[in-house]
Amino acid sequence: MKKYNYQLKEENQKTLLEKEKNPIVITYIESLLIKNYSKHTIEAYLPFFKKFVNKFDKYDIFKLNNKHIKEYVDFELTNSKLSEKQFKHLISAIKFYYEKILGRDKIYFIFNSKNQINRNEIKISQKDLLPLLHNINDVKYRLLLILHFVYGYKNTDISLYTLENIKELIKISDKEIKNYIFYCKENKKLSSSYISNQITIIKFYYKNVLDRKIENRFLLYPKREKKIPIVLAVSEILKMIEGTQNIKHKTMIALLYASGLRRAELLNLKITDIDFERNVIIVKNGKGKKDRQALLADNIKLIFKDYITKYKPKNYLFEGATGGRYSEGSLTKVVKQATRRASIKKHVTPHVLRHSFATHLLENCVDIRYIQELLGHSSIKTTMRYTHVANTINLKIVSPLDKLKLTKTGEKPP
Repeated sequence: MKKYNYQLKEENQKTLLEKEKNPIVITYIESLLIKNYSKHTIEAYLPFFKKFVNKFDKYDIFKLNNKHIKEYVDFELTNSKLSEKQFKHLISAIKFYYEKILGRDKIYFIFNSKNQINRNEIKISQKDLLPLLHNINDVKYRLLLILHFVYGYKNTDISLYTLENIKELIKISDKEIKNYIFYCKENKKLSSSYISNQITIIKFYYKNVLDRKIENRFLLYPKREKKIPIVLAVSEILKMIEGTQNIKHKTMIALLYASGLRRAELLNLKITDIDFERNVIIVKNGKGKKDRQALLADNIKLIFKDYITKYKPKNYLFEGATGGRYSEGSLTKVVKQATRRASIKKHVTPHVLRHSFATHLLENCVDIRYIQELLGHSSIKTTMRYTHVANTINLKIVSPLDKLKLTKTGEKPP
């Protein structure tokens, strides 16, 4: 097998430009620098792009069409024995040139299963796909594109029954769709949040797959319920943590409460995301694709030390029995088991510990703006819902009944 060295030597940016004589490659490097791409990314992209340019040195690279580009990528994938990571760098390097520098439309790649590349990794966002759908007349192909590129379905997951059902869906009237939504609300008693999601899916499907607009009066979004979040008392959380003997489970429960993390954020943590010196946790790629810093409590450091010493996690902070990321379902079970051991009757999920974190900070008079930052909320309105739980304690409101001198049960008043 021929080996390729895809890593550049340690060179500064100036040296990279000085060594290049090909004006196309020089423009490529300058564009990466202008776009603020990291040194690591430039080092990953450049060898692939230079090889691509050398391959077509006798052609006008500006005029290469998508077919030529895809044939080259397919050839490299088959003959150069690229790893999945190298394959992604190859595609990204070429896409950057044609899409970012030359301003062409996006280039999409599809490979068959024998190439051992995870097809689900190659997706198109809804925003990028929608303009393409309007140029496709056959509704079956529209549905296939959405299911495959946006939601990652493979051809084997898309049954002929699903495609044939399009004919029946076209015949459904707007009123029948409204009746279905009404049935979900009144008969199945589904939540407003679930029904709103159903309406969004229906509108997207009929507009972008069947090319048909449903009148808004037939698809009215229900008013969302304003539910007060479930919050645990400090004593209840203490019982959950101290009642959990498994050190991994104890650490996960303690960290959910101590830092206010979402379930996925906790499970995506790497060992390198914990900064013990600064007492912070770096939450990367949280909800809304945002990074933020979360609190690292002093009291959890000893638990951490015991956990890391015993389990020695390699990549993710919390790993499953066979390695890899700990599953969300298993974490939910851990929290529910701890709830039962603590004899708590409330419906407790990992998110309830996040609710408790925010509410207890409010009760300790922490400014709500700081809490918003710690939780990673885009809007202060989302954080404000915790004031409905904490206000009566913060304001020291006393019930009028507490001012009455009641007699004990069974006693007669004097």
